[in-house]
Amino acid sequence: MTTTHAGEDVLTFILPGSWLRIPLAEPDARKEAISRAALVAFGRSDEHASLRQAFRQELTRAAVASADAGASGWYIASQIIEGVPLPATLTVTLSEPIIALSRNNERNLLLLQTTMSHFEKSGWVEDPWHDEIGSSVVARRAKTTAPTSEVSDLTTLPTSPTYTVMYWLTVPHESRIATLAFGTTQPTLRSSLLELFDAVVSSVRFPHSETQPDTLPLDGER
Repeated sequence: MTTTHAGEDVLTFILPGSWLRIPLAEPDARKEAISRAALVAFGRSDEHASLRQAFRQELTRAAVASADAGASGWYIASQIIEGVPLPATLTVTLSEPIIALSRNNERNLLLLQTTMSHFEKSGWVEDPWHDEIGSSVVARRAKTTAPTSEVSDLTTLPTSPTYTVMYWLTVPHESRIATLAFGTTQPTLRSSLLELFDAVVSSVRFPHSETQPDTLPLDGER
């Protein structure tokens, strides 16, 4: 089990198995980490050189997209159980301050549900769930994307179906929302993966926020 920090230690969580953090803000460190991930996935054999190259290109595109979207952390799983590879990623994002948050968790849940209603219009309607974790409110939605085809080097290649699970969590005592988005190309394992992703989210803690004075307004103070 590995405790991982993201977003300047605003939150911590536990990732079971083997995961690699890909630096987003430093291009050289990002390139090195992606190269290591390709070696872990395909080894050093010359016959797998093209696979490593394609893997590096795919990860680089995804990492750049995550950075451009404002992500503060990006992680790749190599395996959860020893000897059993699992292609999965985790993207962590922290929002800018949101004035609408309050100390009332029921009110915060309504805010999250309003946020999710916009995602539902884009197909985020699977596996709905919400709960409280400590002083935080968490809500979940998922989406399965059918396989498509893309052109690479004049060759049409089929892409894998993807299963993405997104969690929204209010940051205690702050006007911010943390988002954890898990992605995998193994949607047939969704039941087991959902249990795994739920467990990671249940391990989330906000050590910095929980030692700070409460800056959120009480209801009626707006």
